[in-house]
Amino acid sequence: MKLEAIIEKGDSGEYSIYIPESIHAVNGYGKTEAEAKECLRGCIDDIVDCCREAGIDDGLNGGDVTILYRYDLSGFFKTYNMFNIAALSKYLGINSDLMRQYKMGKTYISEERKMMIEAGIHKIARDLLSVQF
Repeated sequence: MKLEAIIEKGDSGEYSIYIPESIHAVNGYGKTEAEAKECLRGCIDDIVDCCREAGIDDGLNGGDVTILYRYDLSGFFKTYNMFNIAALSKYLGINSDLMRQYKMGKTYISEERKMMIEAGIHKIARDLLSVQF
C-alpha cells in the first residue's frame, strides 16, 4: 500500500507531516524532518496496534505501507531556503512577487503551476549533477 504524505515546515522551524487520504488522523511532528517522519511511522504503528486489539480493520494494510513524501510549496522553500526567490522566479519565468506569495503560502497555486515549478527545480538539480570541480 502506498500513502502520500505532505511535509510542512512551520514558522517555528518545526516539521509537520500528514497523510490527507488516510481514514485516520495520521500525523507526525518533530524539530527535524527526520523526527517528523519517525513520529509519523510511530503514529501508523500505534493505529495498527489499537485496531488489532479492537479487532477492526486498520485501513493501513497492517502497517505495511510505503510513504511517498511531498512538500507543500511553502514548506519546500522554508526547508530549502538557499533558493533566492527573485533569481528562481526569473529562471522559471514567474513573477517574483507571485512566487514570494507562493513561498509564504498566501495565495492559491494551481496544480499546473506547481508542476511547472517542480520541473524547473528538477532541471536545476540535473544541471547541478553535471558540475565538476
